[in-house]
Amino acid sequence: MRLPRLPVVLAAGVVLLTSMPTARAAAAEPSFVMPSPYVIAIDPGHGGSATNDPTQLWDPGVVVGNVMEKDI
Repeated sequence: MRLPRLPVVLAAGVVLLTSMPTARAAAAEPSFVMPSPYVIAIDPGHGGSATNDPTQLWDPGVVVGNVMEKDI
């Protein structure tokens, strides 16, 4: 009596085993999330004297023409 049930049990096992990976793969896919925008920070001037010149009381940072780093 056991022999007629064996093919049915084997077929059911094959169906269950082949259907499980697709269900796991579908559940494991992350949803698309927009990345956060970039933040650019500029550190103007660093204080102190750039040349250790006591007459210059602060470090202006980069100066190009009349434009100072701290003004950007």
